[in-house]
Amino acid sequence: MVFSSHFDRVSHLDFTSALHESIEFAGSANYCPVLLGAMAGILYGVQAIPPEEYKHAAVTEGAFVLYEECLMIAEML
Repeated sequence: MVFSSHFDRVSHLDFTSALHESIEFAGSANYCPVLLGAMAGILYGVQAIPPEEYKHAAVTEGAFVLYEECLMIAEML
């Protein structure tokens, strides 16, 4: 319930602003920023995620290839 009300509040923002507000709201050790980041990624698309937001993670080119493949599959449904 808390997550959904927070997502409604930040869903009009860009990816970075939504993520940072979520971290400010719940703290970086909470699952709220993780869930909001996933939902915002779906809402805004992978292109909207600036590299500085995932430079700490082991994101590879394969992740973007997988994203493109998922888009192609979704279009076939």
